[in-house]
Amino acid sequence: MIYTITTSVSCFLEKPNHEEIRKIEYIRKNLSLDEIANFIKSGYVLSANFTNEYDLTIKQHQRTCNNFTGTHFIMIDLDNDVKCDLGELVDMLQLKPTIAYTTYSHQQEGKGNRYRLLFFFKEELVNIDVFRELYDKIVDINKLSISDNCGRNAVQAVFGSYHECELINTCNLYSINQFQLNNKNQNGHSNPIRKEEKNNIEIESLIQDKEYINDYWNMSYTDLIAKYNDKYYFFQHTPLEPVDDDTPYIILPPNYIEIIRYWIYHTNYKEDGDVRNITTKVKPIRDGEGRRRKLYLNGILRRMMIDKLSFEHLLHCLVNELYYYIDNSKDKIDKKQLIDIAFRSYKADLQRYKEINIRKDKRKYIVNDGYCVKHSLNKRQVSNLSKKLITYSQIGELYDVSLTDKANVEVFKEYGLNISTKTLQRFRQEMGITKYQKGNGHSDSIRKEEENNIEIECPIQSDMDKPYYDYQSELILQEMDSDVHGGYYDINDRDDVRAMVKTFIRRAKTVNPNYDNGELIKMFKMHYELAC
Repeated sequence: MIYTITTSVSCFLEKPNHEEIRKIEYIRKNLSLDEIANFIKSGYVLSANFTNEYDLTIKQHQRTCNNFTGTHFIMIDLDNDVKCDLGELVDMLQLKPTIAYTTYSHQQEGKGNRYRLLFFFKEELVNIDVFRELYDKIVDINKLSISDNCGRNAVQAVFGSYHECELINTCNLYSINQFQLNNKNQNGHSNPIRKEEKNNIEIESLIQDKEYINDYWNMSYTDLIAKYNDKYYFFQHTPLEPVDDDTPYIILPPNYIEIIRYWIYHTNYKEDGDVRNITTKVKPIRDGEGRRRKLYLNGILRRMMIDKLSFEHLLHCLVNELYYYIDNSKDKIDKKQLIDIAFRSYKADLQRYKEINIRKDKRKYIVNDGYCVKHSLNKRQVSNLSKKLITYSQIGELYDVSLTDKANVEVFKEYGLNISTKTLQRFRQEMGITKYQKGNGHSDSIRKEEENNIEIECPIQSDMDKPYYDYQSELILQEMDSDVHGGYYDINDRDDVRAMVKTFIRRAKTVNPNYDNGELIKMFKMHYELAC
């Protein structure tokens, strides 16, 4: 049988002093009884478990009751409490220890027999009250008189010994059910633990891929992602209909959902002070920014993106989410917490979240990367081409050759297509469509109206709420970030930056016509950390 046990990273040839104990680091392992016995004789320190992660180092100060997750063994220390030798002691005990050994201090100068007894249980003891009651039961049944009950502390470190120590491995194993416990701890669990067990049973009922779940508990996130990302692919938006490499764009469905990322921009300078380039990286979600809540909502959103998503696929997406986009260095979200979050989001009623605060994606299409590669074009070029093709397709569906250009434009507006007469004229020219003939397409009165037509701007308001408009302008910049990271704009390309500035100014002035261009340019530079 293999046991999950926490051991020190370093071993000790003699009992560590207080300073050494303070610096001990621990790591979670899966070991057999023989391997545990070898660890003891090699001077490693054994401990209860305080995390479900196998690649996380535990510091001494983290070994607390609040962080306790469970243990498979109970330790009893005998200091000068027994006069017989170790073999005789084991023979006379009614409940035989699984492993018994002599400690560093055994028969040292001024000290008598120093024995340590370890009683291993088949199931993990996850309740500290149960642990203490079992400790008391073992002591009472074996009629032991103990001067130091340090073993009753579930988080007590258990020192190993030297290589030549006497060690007996009986391989005796115990189960909680062998002991008559108090009603509140019947079957080894308090009410909170029973609730946890119920959740574990429900999680198990969802599991279809047992190999994945087993690897989830035993692999690091790095290895798990490498092994399963092909099978349980990491997706961040609603799946899209595939198109060939000769189609420049992909139309977004009306229910399109995409996970929003926020980015950090950093300007790199040359030795002479000129800008070398601008690098970007995703802004991780940190402790205090609702990491667990956002993971839960990420699970909800992914269920909205793909109908009948399997539990393992959802869980693996959250593994990627935690690994790549969340700062997990403080108040660590362990694997047990992550699988619980996945379970709750998987069982949640989606109807309750239909009105979740999802920012509506204003894009009608996205650029097809395959087209860019095949035709050696950048995303900006392909986006402009796509916009033109889509607009022309819409015009073609609505265009009436019997109407004037102006009349057609008015009809287009009724169908939600807002274009200028110049765009319609380019469409006719490229499609080879002759102009409306009667009166050359326009009456004198219409021509006169067009000549006198002036674009009416929004009335200037004198009492603007500047902080509000600044916030709205920042939202526009955040939306433009997706174009940068989608490859539509290159922040290191001056022409692209100029185009971005023009776009930003145009959009910002629809929010507040009183904005000064210089103020908007300064806001743009600050957002992208460009030299002012």
